[in-house]
Amino acid sequence: MSDITLEPRTFYTVVARDVTEDCPNSGGEFKVPELYSNAGTDASVSCGLCKQPMQIVAAERLEPQPEMP
Repeated sequence: MSDITLEPRTFYTVVARDVTEDCPNSGGEFKVPELYSNAGTDASVSCGLCKQPMQIVAAERLEPQPEMP
């Protein structure tokens, strides 16, 4: 993950960049409309093609926060 700091137990909209050189999505940035931060340190996004971790380059806290079931 990048230098983005996520609060624990919080939902975010994030932008993630594919950093895997051999992937067709390499260098592409993708919006993830709803990402849960878990403990705030282990939230991640993976590429749908190569299944490798992507770099979170932007995060915006969702307001209001979705309700947990």
